[in-house]
Amino acid sequence: MNRVRRTLVLAATALALSGTAFAQAWPSKPITLVVPYATGGATDIMARLVADRLREVLGQPIIVENRGGAAANIGAAYAAKAAPDGYTLLMVTNAHATNQALYKNLQYDLEKDFTPISPVATIPNILVVGNDVPAKDLREFIGLARNANPAINYASGGSGTSQHLAGALFNSMAHGKMVHVPYKQGSAAIVDVVGSRVEAYFGGISEVASLIDSGKLRALGVTTATRSPRYPNLPAISEVVPGYEIRIWMGLVTRAGSPPEAIARVNAAMKTILAEPEVRRKLGELGAVPLVSTPEEFGTFVRKEVTDLGKVVQLSGAKVE
Repeated sequence: MNRVRRTLVLAATALALSGTAFAQAWPSKPITLVVPYATGGATDIMARLVADRLREVLGQPIIVENRGGAAANIGAAYAAKAAPDGYTLLMVTNAHATNQALYKNLQYDLEKDFTPISPVATIPNILVVGNDVPAKDLREFIGLARNANPAINYASGGSGTSQHLAGALFNSMAHGKMVHVPYKQGSAAIVDVVGSRVEAYFGGISEVASLIDSGKLRALGVTTATRSPRYPNLPAISEVVPGYEIRIWMGLVTRAGSPPEAIARVNAAMKTILAEPEVRRKLGELGAVPLVSTPEEFGTFVRKEVTDLGKVVQLSGAKVE
């Protein structure tokens, strides 16, 4: 009996030690970070900033792999087929939460195919108008949105984009009568807002900051619940339209079934990275506010975003071909 007991104790000890050894050994090879967008955009810039610091903290190369296209679905579908070993990370965004409601035949399920690791940052959309629009502040713009005849238009980079959903939610909650004008690209929409062919645009801060700073566009409010550190004098729309909030966000996930030790290592690394003053400064230049949480908290956040953005998709009537 004592021999059996000793054997069980030794086996349990060996199992515990093997788990400790895995936690210490991971990662033992390069990690791939899939970015579901083309190079050069805000998500790509942020991903490369994170990758550079993860390489230092984790002690392994981080290979950034851009797989853009199909509203970020191509990269997500690719990462969903990766081995469940924690060595393939995906930079997810609010677009992936939106896509769960927007597309009928996705090749991935955001909640079932991935395990959350850590948020990275949140970025506001900014309500901007052309200089010919008579509204000088948010309250005056709401008056125009409700009463202008003919109705004023708001542009977006396409049906179901963050610009579209931000505008649709605003229009509903402010009881406006604005008309959505979708473009094939956000850049084309911005050109027409600057040229006063369309009145308004709910653009990502990286899209419109230089035009705001140069006086070519007038900023009226941010879509996040609180003001942006980049524009502290610009009100949050929720200050005038209580309860309004919609945001751009980024985070890291990996294939479902990946080892908990790997997820814990990356989460701990992200907490270290996002506390660094230089990283926070660079994120601030993008108009981003760092987000830190446990994997479980991030999972709760993502599930809520899938639900909330699904409701906004339905409200907006967004359709994709």
